[in-house]
Amino acid sequence: MLLTGIRVRRRHCIWTVPAAWGVLLLLLAAGRATAQVAPAPAPGPATRSYTVFLRGTPIGREELTVRSDASGTTISSQSRLGAPLNVVVRSAEVKYRADWSFESLSLDSVLDTRAVSLRTRAVNGQAITEGTDAGRTANATTPIAPRTVALP
Repeated sequence: MLLTGIRVRRRHCIWTVPAAWGVLLLLLAAGRATAQVAPAPAPGPATRSYTVFLRGTPIGREELTVRSDASGTTISSQSRLGAPLNVVVRSAEVKYRADWSFESLSLDSVLDTRAVSLRTRAVNGQAITEGTDAGRTANATTPIAPRTVALP
């Protein structure tokens, strides 16, 4: 899926974004808001549902929840996208510490008929990933920058 703009009228425009971009936009908005406003007691988690479009046709839905407290921010989602993508995200979760440094990412999904499960955690400047892809083990360690933004 691509970021697309569909001109409806001369003065109006509808923008759709893929699920991962929606997470990034919420993250950036939340980070900007926390940088400008003194911390306040966090209300309950904010949950939103979105319709996902491909080439102007709705192909699925995503539910996104953002929770913030003194320990940091957690962004979680679930989605189901039909043909031609055929993706089910049973759960995706990204955690950031209170200083917005990346803490962990988890993904449990089905891509077409392949089960994919990944867990990544940040440890001493490294992203350590463990998981499975269609039953095969997937492991990797990658250096990361201190202010890394992670997207499932």
